[in-house]
Amino acid sequence: MINQQGKERLLKLAEHLESGKLKHERFDFSTISNVVNGCFTNGCAIGELPIVFPEAWKYLTTDGECLSNGIVNVETEELFIHLTDWSKVYEFFSIVKEEGNVLFCPIASYLLHRDVDIEDDSLWEEGQDYLKINNIFFTGLAKHATKNNVAAHIRKFVKLKELEDEARSETTS
Repeated sequence: MINQQGKERLLKLAEHLESGKLKHERFDFSTISNVVNGCFTNGCAIGELPIVFPEAWKYLTTDGECLSNGIVNVETEELFIHLTDWSKVYEFFSIVKEEGNVLFCPIASYLLHRDVDIEDDSLWEEGQDYLKINNIFFTGLAKHATKNNVAAHIRKFVKLKELEDEARSETTS
């Protein structure tokens, strides 16, 4: 169950993506953060965390110069790069790994996190790349998703979690 702070953080990230005022020149759902000669060339929603939440996240730097491909948790100094354990990232949003993977990892990467053969076409036909929230199937996004696609995906997820919470409270009362 996602808490209020997690919802607010997700929605703040979605708002940032929709604003278009990104640190990276180009949104790229398949790359956390890519820096070339000090320029932030491309990155995904997770790569924008140091801009949206500078108290919790920062870019990997050496001698004040930003390096490529990762973000650092301010509290633990732990580095998060592609296909590492993102548990602290997901914990920051009060979501579990499966939810985080569907929100922030392109479909093929998500399947890799699940140790599934991505060459198996039946996975795509059977629609096994999803979460079931309140009897609604919530799927991941392809690697070519735009910043607006990801923002809308985050908003839809939050709304579905709110509906799930409402349904749960109705059944317990």
